[in-house]
Amino acid sequence: MDAAVSKLDGLKDNRDAASQFRITAPEAAGYYTKSVATLLEIMPVITEQASDLQVAKQMTAYLAFLYAKERSGQERALMVPVFTANKIEPAQYRTFIGHISAQQTHLDTFVNYATDEARALFKAKWLVRLWMKWRSCVRQ
Repeated sequence: MDAAVSKLDGLKDNRDAASQFRITAPEAAGYYTKSVATLLEIMPVITEQASDLQVAKQMTAYLAFLYAKERSGQERALMVPVFTANKIEPAQYRTFIGHISAQQTHLDTFVNYATDEARALFKAKWLVRLWMKWRSCVRQ
């Protein structure tokens, strides 16, 4: 828990450094990725403490959704230089495909554990369609 709070304490400095171009985009993205990972490590510990099966399932679904969302953020960070250069290098493409695969695994877990209401809300949101459109641009 202390590690997570420590990462949160550094967010403003990291954001300021990125905004003022004192650190590179990959350095900024790396900080955010590590910060989010540290925060996400707390969730399984909390889920293990749930004695109610429905609560545990909903927390598992939520955690899977958060992991998928984080992969989406990593995907966007990866693609900024790709769209800027209007080309994708083979290593970037492999990383991009890896993000998609991991994100799909997390979304499958979400769908398996989420309530009917949560699944319906997820499917109704435009963000899913936007992701697919974004990805089709990269694949072309």
